[in-house]
Amino acid sequence: MKEKLIIGGVILALLIGGMAFSQTDSVDVNVIANNVYTAVVDKLGANSGPDHYQKQYFFDGFESGGVGTSQASTTLAVSTTLQISDWGTNQTYIEYTPTIGAVTLTTVASTTFPIGAQRGSQRELWLYNATTTTDGASVITLAAGTGIDLQEDTGQVVTFAGLEGMRVTFIRKADSDILMFVEATQVGD
Repeated sequence: MKEKLIIGGVILALLIGGMAFSQTDSVDVNVIANNVYTAVVDKLGANSGPDHYQKQYFFDGFESGGVGTSQASTTLAVSTTLQISDWGTNQTYIEYTPTIGAVTLTTVASTTFPIGAQRGSQRELWLYNATTTTDGASVITLAAGTGIDLQEDTGQVVTFAGLEGMRVTFIRKADSDILMFVEATQVGD
């Protein structure tokens, strides 16, 4: 009798343990290069390392960035081609303070821009004109380097005066060029 209770307890424990680990919502089958098939199970553990090949779910939101820099235009010429070191590989926010007049900032070429080489690789930057002078003497104009396809919303501009900002999104195209989407903001208060 005691043996039957122990066996029953073990079976019950195995069933409960099996139910605890079978909480997957779906299984997708993906075709990868050379006809190798893999099954991707959602919501099963965590991903380790910097590369993520599965859709990520952030139920409590997420925060990105946290790396910013400030540059005064006394170190920039009136027309400046930005270097990779100016925008870094992990910068998300950059403040510029024009002190020598209006400035034109040109991106580096698409071949050296710090973004992934795969089609669809994306990077977003926030640029802010930190000067309190709001007239034409402090305007920053964005320009595209070789292989960068500058895009702006209808009716928008690629210039921003003091206390204004821009969100700039870069997306790698199939032909290795980069789309550069610019969204201007203006002072709201």
